[in-house]
Amino acid sequence: MMTGYTYPFCAVLCLLFMEVSISGLLVNDGRQPCSLCGSPIDVTLTAINEVREPRFNFTVNLRQTAQRELILLLQEAAEADGRFNFTVSYLKGLGFFVEKINHQVGDWAKDRSWWHTYSEQPGYGAHCEGVSSYVPDHKESVVFLLTNRTLSLSRCPQV
Repeated sequence: MMTGYTYPFCAVLCLLFMEVSISGLLVNDGRQPCSLCGSPIDVTLTAINEVREPRFNFTVNLRQTAQRELILLLQEAAEADGRFNFTVSYLKGLGFFVEKINHQVGDWAKDRSWWHTYSEQPGYGAHCEGVSSYVPDHKESVVFLLTNRTLSLSRCPQV
């Protein structure tokens, strides 16, 4: 029997995830929701600010974590490294949208900056799915880049 806060915490997460999954908020290209039950994977998350001071580039390596939606891996990265704190907003029908990482906000109106998410591996490129639905693969490196450059999303079917 599990004791302490671990069991209630996991139970609440599982109930929350079931509610979110059932209501259709976490949807991923036809695959079943991963929740906390995915196979163990290694994932690297990197945050880069190339737009304004204070600039930063830091990485969090998640080892043997359950394969699941990127939003849950962001939460795990924030627990592992306080610099990876983030703020999201939820957009009905679209899911969570990353607004800030390490207190740096993308501000399209001010300087055309935005948090671009992509994978470094050849053949991956820009993520067409958002953090609510994208599920990284084993040994994938996901980058969150605060940029004001125009980047191609041509491989995304809706673009």
